[in-house]
Amino acid sequence: MVLENSAGGSRVKNFPVNMFAVAMGLFGFTIMLYRAYHVQWLPKWPYVYMLFFSSAVFAALFTVYAYKAVKYKKETAAELAHPVKINFFSAIPISILLMSIAMYSFYPFLSAALWMAGVAGMLFMTFYTVNSWISRSLDIHSINPAWFIPIVGNLLVPIIGVDLVPYWFNAYFLFVGLFFWIVIFTVIFYRVLFHKQMEQKLLPTLFILIAPPAVGFIAYVRLFASVDITLLFLVMTAYFFVALLLSRSLEFMKVKFFVSWWAYVFPLSAVSIASIIAYQAIGGYFKYAAWALMALDFFVLFIVAYHTVLNIYNKNICVNEEA
Repeated sequence: MVLENSAGGSRVKNFPVNMFAVAMGLFGFTIMLYRAYHVQWLPKWPYVYMLFFSSAVFAALFTVYAYKAVKYKKETAAELAHPVKINFFSAIPISILLMSIAMYSFYPFLSAALWMAGVAGMLFMTFYTVNSWISRSLDIHSINPAWFIPIVGNLLVPIIGVDLVPYWFNAYFLFVGLFFWIVIFTVIFYRVLFHKQMEQKLLPTLFILIAPPAVGFIAYVRLFASVDITLLFLVMTAYFFVALLLSRSLEFMKVKFFVSWWAYVFPLSAVSIASIIAYQAIGGYFKYAAWALMALDFFVLFIVAYHTVLNIYNKNICVNEEA
């Protein structure tokens, strides 16, 4: 078995949980393609092909990490106890939730089953992660935007949950997600302003700042089906972070490749989807914002995917490194 040889075994042993950010990025992009098809900006086939490709990638990632969890329990436990890596475990149920959203119009019954599995995983990881924050003395320098990952997952629940379960159930996830977005953003902003800069490999995670208001906007529309000041607050906040981070493009272009580059993709897909929905709900110039953000997302995904494949080929991924 290929995973059992010494080289393969070593690669699996060092397979990082943050590889699930790849699945998040691919599924987010898939959902964006569906929304673009829904408003007749793109044909259906790119969405369909991307749905199957993203599902295959997630299945491969899940299989490899499950093997690692069984074969290399010590290394898996170390990641689960790590103050940064623990947040990426939530990317597993988030990927399942995103897969359920992506295939909702294609396979509704399978989508509903995946949604239930994703919600169960999200509930567990949210409480597990928050309890781990409370029960340990954390170094301020270990805090970064990856802390948003368990929270973004809560905001995803209502997107198709409104069609499956009672209103109050979805409201719980939406408001818990929005509450912790504000709390954690305050902590992260304090850390960014008053402490030393994050190490280079974590700089791409700053793009995660875009995701909570963008995903919150999508969930809010689904739950309340109305346009109000809260919606405008969420989408405009997401746009502010897009503009802020684009103004620092030269800094990000200097960052050498890490798996953390995938933090660029999902947030851009989320704000693109939010823009399409804003155009459908409000109209006006949101159409042009959606087009611009979709084009940016296409470009960024191509660059990140190319460098990922290149680094896999050169065996620069799944190596022993300090986080």
